[in-house]
Amino acid sequence: MKKTLLFLLFFANLGFAGEKNVAKTGFAFLKILSNPKLEAMGGVQTSNCENENALSSNPSGLGENFGTSVFVNHNSFLQGSKTNFVGLKTTSDKNAFGISVRLHNVHKIELRNEIPTNEPYGTTSANFLVANFSYARKHSQKLDYGVSAKYLYEDIFRETALGFAFDFGTRVHFWERKLNFGLSILNVGKMSKLATESTELPKSINLGLDYRLKNLGKDFNFIFAADYQNDFGNSTFYKTGLEIGYRETIFLRSGYRFGYEALGFSAGFGINWQNYSLDYSFTPYKENLGNSQNFSFKMLF
Repeated sequence: MKKTLLFLLFFANLGFAGEKNVAKTGFAFLKILSNPKLEAMGGVQTSNCENENALSSNPSGLGENFGTSVFVNHNSFLQGSKTNFVGLKTTSDKNAFGISVRLHNVHKIELRNEIPTNEPYGTTSANFLVANFSYARKHSQKLDYGVSAKYLYEDIFRETALGFAFDFGTRVHFWERKLNFGLSILNVGKMSKLATESTELPKSINLGLDYRLKNLGKDFNFIFAADYQNDFGNSTFYKTGLEIGYRETIFLRSGYRFGYEALGFSAGFGINWQNYSLDYSFTPYKENLGNSQNFSFKMLF
């Protein structure tokens, strides 16, 4: 039973097969961004996360703009796995609050005994849930900070476990917020035992910066962003991203990840119309693993 669960845990986390040492942690889908904008920009998420984008990245960006918004995301991932995300954020004066629920499912996981066979003796599924509450505060025009508390649940092959985790983040702004720096510590927490062992969460510390050029030719805005990610000594990654916006209506995005075995280029676009936004990202994986497509819709009240 123990070997079966270890195999299932690895398979369930294959969704992040582009990363080294993926088998050392569970809940690896927490590193899969529930936001096409950030995903299209190479996964850069530490300084350029704003409003609902911050619900699953750096919580300090939650209150960037005033207002209330609802955000819905669907991610078709590798090996038939899927992620669905629903979030709500609202801003009041210098404070911002957000709640979200995220479901990740991996279906048709083949079951085999310790001796390999051509045909499995059955199939099972892995299901994960993350309920998140976030708070952020604008301390000043130059400093934001925030925290997220997460309730975690996993169900794999008739075994279940519960847990909790926290995200911490801050952002510092210069030159009328044209140059921004960010710091976040993600997924610090603990799970109860799944059968005989507890799942180790994918903790990471992230440093990021972005530089913004606004109103070039009166119509164009540019964002150049970069991130450094360290998984508490396990692995180190670098990410770069670019966004080109036209009249705050149409956005083209692209990025590249360094240090991953099967990940590299990503791209996408966004469309804003009045109080509605639609975003899409496409991330191809190497080694014939397939592609990831990410869709989201936002409505601002």
